[in-house]
Amino acid sequence: LDSISRALVRTSHGPREIMEEIARAAGEQLVASWSMLGLRDGRLPWAQPRFVVVDEAGRPRGEDVLPEHVGSELSSLRAGAEHRTMEGHWVRIALRIEGEQIGSLVVSHGLDGNPEPDDLSLLRILANQAAVALRTAELYQSGVDLQRRAGILYDEVATYASDLASSATQLQLTRKQLVAADQRALIDSERHRIARELHDSVSQIVLSAGLAVDLARLDSAELDCDAGHVTSRLDQAKGLTQDALHQLRTAIYALHHTERGEDPATLAEVLEEVAAGYRSQLDIAVRVQGTYEGAANELEHELARI
Repeated sequence: LDSISRALVRTSHGPREIMEEIARAAGEQLVASWSMLGLRDGRLPWAQPRFVVVDEAGRPRGEDVLPEHVGSELSSLRAGAEHRTMEGHWVRIALRIEGEQIGSLVVSHGLDGNPEPDDLSLLRILANQAAVALRTAELYQSGVDLQRRAGILYDEVATYASDLASSATQLQLTRKQLVAADQRALIDSERHRIARELHDSVSQIVLSAGLAVDLARLDSAELDCDAGHVTSRLDQAKGLTQDALHQLRTAIYALHHTERGEDPATLAEVLEEVAAGYRSQLDIAVRVQGTYEGAANELEHELARI
């Protein structure tokens, strides 16, 4: 009874210690030379250990050192072979969970006769304790595995979230670059259009005005009256037309060769660029109030043209 009591109160120990103590208690009760406790293959797959075997001294023994008849009995236990409760010197008590047999407590007794009913009742108590311990071990191992899987899934989700955030950042940068490229294309198109208009119309007019001034100078030189004052005025007009033509050519070149940034210019920045082009001739300043929210590229383009 002392050994049985020790087996029943070992609830704070691990499943192996509990199973070994139950096997010892059963062996002492029936003066056994060998006692074993094991699970059938396929039952409680997460539970460990799958079996324990103790000798007549209560020492745990490995499967590789068991006598042939003991090893054969252990193999039958694990395979789920059906045997009578008492057969020769073997006594077999089923381990059950919710009516299903999951294994057996098997003892090779050394009694002079068959075990008494009270002995079998005590063995059933020990078998029930073993079944509960193995079920608890199975639930614990299953919980550990689920926790491990949850940790792996969490790490995978965290990695996926990090990759997603990185992709979102890259996508935002790409979108910004596309907007900048679209705006640059619109601005370049407008610059080329203005450059063509300046070259095809305004510069030709200024050039024609310069030729007209040259002809007027020649005509004034042929006049009988003193044309010195007129010639001086015409020389001044010619200088102005040459300056205007030079500024036009400079503007046309600048329109064709303006440096481009990577970021799209806002409307305020465009206005500042326009104002900067006239500060050498005018006292002009640009003041912007409020928060820039952005607008469609076409709208900003039209506003910049105005």
